[in-house]
Formats: sequence, structure tokens, C-alpha cells
Amino acid sequence: MSVKGIVKKDKKTKRLIYKLKPGDIALLSHEDIDEIAAEALIKSRVRCIINTEKTMTGYYPNKGPLKLLENGIPIYETDDKNIFNIVEDNKIIEIKNNKIFYLNKFIGKCKLIKKDEMLNLYDLGCRNFDVKLNDFIDNTIFYAKKEKNWITNKIKLPKIETLIKIGMY
Repeated sequence: MSVKGIVKKDKKTKRLIYKLKPGDIALLSHEDIDEIAAEALIKSRVRCIINTEKTMTGYYPNKGPLKLLENGIPIYETDDKNIFNIVEDNKIIEIKNNKIFYLNKFIGKCKLIKKDEMLNLYDLGCRNFDVKLNDFIDNTIFYAKKEKNWITNKIKLPKIETLIKIGMY
């Protein structure tokens, strides 16, 4: 499979979606692409995604990558995080035989992610969910106990000498 197009990148997918045009190639650094990000990328009508992070880790059940694949958006992953620093917006990037070419020069390898891989990771996330949810609740309770005095005690405000006028000027 070969894909060629204009690349746009951002470390924050929520910022990137405002730069994307239909047919662009999105270069992401987004671990566990969530459903909201996936829907925004689908609406942007990107040609494909190159991700320098794990698109789905199996840490929790995540349908974002599955939605991308179901909507015909190929996802490539690369372990070479430096690619993000090499590539500039609005330049030509091409993927040929799991190799990334930028300005007609080979810059790294990538892997096309298959739907069955994402389904396996989704299933793993489902199996991990109870443990991860329990860890999250324990962590929340720990910090709630640790910081409850900030919420329950009256906070003594410092006396100010500056007159503050409330209302329209």
C-alpha cells in the first residue's frame, strides 16, 4: 500500500484538527487515541494517520482507533519519535512498503495497523477495566483524603487595602 499527501502535525490532536484539510496526512504523537479525537479526525477527512505513539495500548477499552479503521482511515505507527521533529507542516510525505519518505528521502519505518490487532487490544482493555477502574478510585480517594482540608476548612483570606469597584465603568 502506498499513501502520499500533505502532512500536518501537532503534539495535541485537538489543535491539529483545526489545521487539517481533506486528504491531508495527520502526524500525531497521541497514545490511546480516544473516541472524541477519532471523530474529529474522521470529520477532517484525513487520508491517513502516522502516530509516533501506541494508537491503542490495551490499558483500557478504547473505541477511537476502531472508529478510524471502520471509517477507512489507515493508521500507521512508528517507533521512531524523531520523525515528529524532522517533518514540517505542509510538505509532501509518502508511505511505501512500510517506509516513510519525506521530501523524497527515507526517514523511517512504520507499520500499518490492522483491525484485528485493535480488536485484540480492545478485548485486553475490557479485561483490564475492573483493575484499572479500581486503581483510579483508590488514587482518587487517596488524594481526596490528603487534600480534604483545602475543601472543608475555611480559608483565611489576606486583608487587602485596594478598593475594588464592582460594576460597569
